[in-house]
Amino acid sequence: MFMGKSACLQYFNAAGADPKGRAGEDHRPETHLIPFTIDAALGRRPALRLFGMNYPTRDGTCMRDYIHGTDLADAHVRVLGHIDTRSVVYNLGNGRGIWLFWWPMQLPLR
Repeated sequence: MFMGKSACLQYFNAAGADPKGRAGEDHRPETHLIPFTIDAALGRRPALRLFGMNYPTRDGTCMRDYIHGTDLADAHVRVLGHIDTRSVVYNLGNGRGIWLFWWPMQLPLR
């Protein structure tokens, strides 16, 4: 069917799992920034220390373009419909990077 055709999907910073709980990640031991930040906000771990505060961004931290795990899985399935005649390369993400200090401020803390 694909006769040597291929797809290259480039993405970084996948985050999130299936909203219905059918698929996700095993975070033991935890190594990801978003769960670390949530756990720190809930008092389950000490406050986070971020390094690298000298980037040319609004708050000095680096920017990341996150893609949700469900969207990533969908892209892997959809790309199969595009490699029947040629090899393809796609960059996945929303194209809107966020600063590392921005998204923790969105948590509804009291």
